[in-house]
Amino acid sequence: MLWCGPTGNTVRDFGGKTFFAMTGERARGIRTPDQPADLLALLGMDLPAAAPRLEAATAKFLR
Repeated sequence: MLWCGPTGNTVRDFGGKTFFAMTGERARGIRTPDQPADLLALLGMDLPAAAPRLEAATAKFLR
């Protein structure tokens, strides 16, 4: 949301409130869920069948 007032000065146009104060007030009014949603389900992903096998390789450098 973009707030703008007649003078372009947020503090003057909105009763001494800064943009950050107004955003904070609005954010505090947002209801959040008690428990986070299942991210994998929201993204439509499945867990991998098995963890990938990691191998460390060494490099030989010419001198």
